Amino acid sequence: ADDPDPALLAEQAEFRERVGALPADMRQVVELHLLQGLSQSKVAAVLGWPAKQVSRTWLAAVARLAESGCERCP
Repeated sequence: ADDPDPALLAEQAEFRERVGALPADMRQVVELHLLQGLSQSKVAAVLGWPAKQVSRTWLAAVARLAESGCERCP
């Protein structure tokens, strides 16, 4: 097996660090939607939130990650 690309590993570590710095509500949505692959409707069911709240929180998290300089974020 090939060794993982060090640049990719660094990028993934940076992304995890930036996600970890998000407020708890944003972090939960990113972890469930992006990292665990749940649809936004399933994220809403898991968290017990209205679908619109999940959507707003997702968009806010993506904007926050972009503002932080995360080039490979969603």
